[in-house]
Amino acid sequence: MELIIGIVLVSSIIMVVGVGFVFFKKQIDIYAERQHIYSQIAYTLEDMKLRLISATWVDDDSAFAPPASGGEEQVKNEMYFRGQSDIHNVTPDDLTDDIWYKYAIDQSTGGLVLYTYSAGKELQKQEVMVEGKYKPKLEFSYKKGYEPNFFVVTITVPSGQANFVDIQNDIKKMEGLRIWFVDVVK
Repeated sequence: MELIIGIVLVSSIIMVVGVGFVFFKKQIDIYAERQHIYSQIAYTLEDMKLRLISATWVDDDSAFAPPASGGEEQVKNEMYFRGQSDIHNVTPDDLTDDIWYKYAIDQSTGGLVLYTYSAGKELQKQEVMVEGKYKPKLEFSYKKGYEPNFFVVTITVPSGQANFVDIQNDIKKMEGLRIWFVDVVK
């Protein structure tokens, strides 16, 4: 009888330790994934700050209309603009060194991508900023009261496993960006 009680107690302890290990491993995986998402979003916003500050032209499809009297927020899902090929050497009066950039969600992969085009608008490369497996959403917004060279970019990534550990479902980061040499309102 004592042997049976001992076996039951030992197996119960092993089972509790195993369940605890699985629970903590799941939490660590979720937090590691969220930290990876945070770092990709931060990298993307920093890249946008560096490229957009020196933009010399915003494509008409990416530009915002002058705000109506109601002042509803206008939202775009991509930003296509001409900027410096060397973002650390800004020459706004010399357009010969400018190339085209586009931030958008890639339709095939679902990732947030920076497309780089030559001056003749031929695709040169595309860089994944936020991986498609995270299903990012990208919004550029402008509303009445903002200056004509200022807008807000919002990157939202849903976190499907957040309910497991009772944390916020969406990872959302907003950043106000200013373009120095051209207005985003046309």
